[in-house]
Amino acid sequence: MQHTLCVTGRRVRLLIAGEGMTVLWPALAHLIAPSDDNDGDALTICLWDSASTGVKPPPPPWNEAHYGPRGEIRAFNTAELRFAFDLGRGMLYAWSAARRLALCWTSEARDLPAYERGAPLLPVWHWWLGAQGDALLHAAAVSDTGMGVLIVGRGGSGKSTIALACLGAGMDYLGDDYCAVSLGERAYIHSLFCTAKVHHDNLHRLPHLRQACRLSEEEKVIFDLRPDFDARLIQRCELRAILVPAFAGRAGSSLESVSPGLALRALAPSTLFQLAGSNAADFERISSLVKQAPCYRLWLGEDINTLPAVFKTLLRCHL
Repeated sequence: MQHTLCVTGRRVRLLIAGEGMTVLWPALAHLIAPSDDNDGDALTICLWDSASTGVKPPPPPWNEAHYGPRGEIRAFNTAELRFAFDLGRGMLYAWSAARRLALCWTSEARDLPAYERGAPLLPVWHWWLGAQGDALLHAAAVSDTGMGVLIVGRGGSGKSTIALACLGAGMDYLGDDYCAVSLGERAYIHSLFCTAKVHHDNLHRLPHLRQACRLSEEEKVIFDLRPDFDARLIQRCELRAILVPAFAGRAGSSLESVSPGLALRALAPSTLFQLAGSNAADFERISSLVKQAPCYRLWLGEDINTLPAVFKTLLRCHL
């Protein structure tokens, strides 16, 4: 199977050998783009599992002592080459900057955890985006008329519920857990995945998801938002604000201006501690980002239906 994707405005070729790793495709399907023979600078990602292809990778030249805390392989990571093996996912990731080539392998794709199927290939996106001067972020994002907000915070802070409540109210959606940001004179948010992860306890708050396709149902339900929400799955918007959610203990939601430092503390640890090979340059990009857009505490009320109006008012103020 071969697909061409458009990711942050750049071409990515996805080559899948065998049937196993096709389980990763639904999360990326909204990024599909026409193939182009002139895509010489495209990133190529090759995916395979041994169970469906009968092909194993060569024995690794490292041992258990080389594994870092996030799966990076110590002494086998440079500016040119990156390697990581995620024990939880059972996935090997490798990336060559010069060749614009990534290799991703697992023994049995059917055993991949739900979170890999919902947000696949995170190390590859992290390495590749960083090489372009962009950033992979642990954040949700929604938009209205081309202007968007990042919702940042640790797991359980409400990012998914907020983003999906806005989607149900007719706002555009770029992600509920991970997205990309390109930096420059203006910062832009980019979608990576067309999935959503919802804890069982919050499903009653999001009745518009009842008809959506369920990719997995474990601790969290993972939804494929296509085709039900195709019209609202956008690929890019301009960043206008960064929101840090907290529970208000009242009915309505509101905003309070906060410092870039508070947004940095909410965004940087939850992003960098999860990504293999994170370094000082990644932190500097996040630090620059929170200084580029106004930051707010989003006080979450019990009635999530008030959120879209709060967001739209905020975005109108930053036209």
